[in-house]
Amino acid sequence: HQELFFSSISYADFVISEVNKMALEELKSKSFTLVTGIANPKSLVDYLTINGFKFQHLSYKDHHEFSALEISELEKKELVITTEKDYVRLNDKLKGNKLFYLPIESKIIDAKNFDNIIKSFIARY
Repeated sequence: HQELFFSSISYADFVISEVNKMALEELKSKSFTLVTGIANPKSLVDYLTINGFKFQHLSYKDHHEFSALEISELEKKELVITTEKDYVRLNDKLKGNKLFYLPIESKIIDAKNFDNIIKSFIARY
C-alpha cells in the first residue's frame, strides 16, 4: 500500500544576491570564497570542483554562529558564495554586494505520479 519515490538535488545555473543575479558560468573567470555552514558540503564542493571553478572553501559546522572576527575576515573577501541557508544568516552582516547564494532544487523522479498520489490523498480529507 506504500509507494516509493526517489529524489535528487540540482544546482541552478546562476547565483543570487540581494540586488543582483549572476550566471554561474561568470564565476569561472573569478576568484571566490565558498562559505558553508551545513552538515555535509561535499556535494556542493564536488559540483563546483568538477565544473572547473576555482575557490577557497571555508567550512563551518552546521548551524554555525559567525563571530565578529569571522565576519570581519569575510568582509575582506572580494566575492562570497554560500548556501541559501547561510545566505540568510550572513546577508545582514556583510556589507556591499559581495554575498551570493547558489540555489538548489529537489527533483522527484516520476514527479507527475507523485503529485497525483498526494492530490488523491488530500482529496480524501
